[in-house]
Amino acid sequence: MLDIQAILFDLDGTLIDSTPCVEAVWTAWAKKHNVDKDRLLSEVHGCRGMEIIPRFKPELNVHAENERLLQQEIMHAGSVSVIPGVKDLINSLDGLPWGIVTMSSKELALAKLAETGLPIPNILITADDVINGKPHPESYLLGAEKLEVEPSQCLVFEDAKSGIESAKAAGMEVVQVMFSGHTNIQPQITAYVQDMSSVSVQAVNQQLKIVL
Repeated sequence: MLDIQAILFDLDGTLIDSTPCVEAVWTAWAKKHNVDKDRLLSEVHGCRGMEIIPRFKPELNVHAENERLLQQEIMHAGSVSVIPGVKDLINSLDGLPWGIVTMSSKELALAKLAETGLPIPNILITADDVINGKPHPESYLLGAEKLEVEPSQCLVFEDAKSGIESAKAAGMEVVQVMFSGHTNIQPQITAYVQDMSSVSVQAVNQQLKIVL
């Protein structure tokens, strides 16, 4: 059991399964630009296109290329689905301090939430809100600031290596979600779960008690 004051969730691979959406878009991009598809797909999960594009094709107009990729992901948003246990868990958090920290744009994140029927949290940190994407800690530190809690009092649910590194650099405990299978179990995590089916939250004396 973990005692904390707030919860921050990644979105892709943690609350929703967006693998078909993400990989369809990036596979087409790899083919178009003659990029090693397997290497590309091993790096895209949990990161912004703004960081990925220059690694593989630095000669491209990063902003224009990123915008095209985002619009393509929005067109594929109908292929996303909710990870098991997520809806019950989110419903149990009604009135409790929680938020989402994602490297999707706000437009794309809202499209995915709408498609799955998940609620839009009061705290939604997206790629549009930060200068530095994951694994930089900026996004998770901003999430804690918006929730008005110390970073050390936030528990993060993440699936990708970049997101785990981001949350740990922000001073937060991390539970790794293994559902997507994108990342091996990371040594710096507090615990891991296959999906959200086993996770429950209770509010006791201004603390959240998390059972995994």
